[in-house]
Amino acid sequence: MSPQTLHVLSRRALPALFLLVAATSTLCASTTFYGVGQLPGGALNGEIRDAVVTSTGILATGNAQQNPGAFSSDTAVIWTPAAGLQTLAPLNNIPVPPGGRLVTASQIAAGNHAIAARISTDATGRAILPALYNQGGPLTAVLGIPSGLVFGAACSVSSNGQTVYGFGIDESGNYQSFRWTVSEGAVPLPAISGYAAILATPRGCSDNGAIDIGAASTASGMTFGPGSAAYEYSTSSGMSVLPVAPGGTWAGAAGIDPTGTYVVGCGDTPANPNGEILLWTSGAVSTLGVPAAESATGMAPNFAGVTRNGVVAVVAGALGSYIHNSYGWFDLQQALVAGGADLTGWNSLNVLGTNGEGTLVFGSGAHGGGTEGFVAQVSAGYLDNFGKPKKKG
Repeated sequence: MSPQTLHVLSRRALPALFLLVAATSTLCASTTFYGVGQLPGGALNGEIRDAVVTSTGILATGNAQQNPGAFSSDTAVIWTPAAGLQTLAPLNNIPVPPGGRLVTASQIAAGNHAIAARISTDATGRAILPALYNQGGPLTAVLGIPSGLVFGAACSVSSNGQTVYGFGIDESGNYQSFRWTVSEGAVPLPAISGYAAILATPRGCSDNGAIDIGAASTASGMTFGPGSAAYEYSTSSGMSVLPVAPGGTWAGAAGIDPTGTYVVGCGDTPANPNGEILLWTSGAVSTLGVPAAESATGMAPNFAGVTRNGVVAVVAGALGSYIHNSYGWFDLQQALVAGGADLTGWNSLNVLGTNGEGTLVFGSGAHGGGTEGFVAQVSAGYLDNFGKPKKKG
């Protein structure tokens, strides 16, 4: 799956920001914004797809462009504030094919810090298989894919690194989600009647590896829109389709909290036929609407995040990136600046997710003439309470 298209964030007038700051009761919070930079000799073209807090600080992963002329970001990477941006270990030093390759790391296991990724296994750039890296360093294993698939990607990993979910593509271009374990290898997830393809969501499994989410489609290709459905797979109860919003006809699941209780995604409603943000709580759907800036076009993101308490959701739209909490929708860039982050030179953010505690948000942004990955660290509770009106008197 290609990195999400970067959208231009609309400028907000300074008076609007000052009014928002005045209405926020958490301005003493400390927020640090990190641009992860680029690989030595590479291009400024990358993103961060996951980040965790470890005993030594922040560890993040994603992809970046290392090879000149590559069609997109082509190399799986890790990043820490101390060591900067580094490549994950290559597989047998395979040469990069003409035009580059798409090699992406998607999720870090919260417990042992194993990283789910996809890698090239030959010089054609087309032989892509799921892989697991050990604590951000040496390659642990190239994972198998179910029979009949010609491409594979690892999208999410359980906290202990023992269960991986991903997707593959067959010769006809149909997507198929699978589950990999040490004991069973790669096993396809059950088919969904009436749907030709199912696609696992990046960072889409619960910490214990028992629940996976994604989207199904009536067509072989995969888009969130008419013909798509949000699915949830459970090792205890099997495959189920999550309900659409009242009056809606389609949906897609884009993020899950570590406990597996909350799922954030999108779907159509009579008010927003092009899509709005949905939240499923233990399978029951509720609608979150869309930020005012996105009301004309609606929202159908395939990347999103939700915290373990279900209070904060982070999503990107056509005009910016946003957080949603108990007090409504807020522009993410404004929220970070209000917390003390220095975003000088950044005129766009494309958020891809948050950690379960809501203390990290990550993605990519327009900076320095290119697309650069970022990680923002905020204090506990800051995003939960952002926009909370001050008590009068």
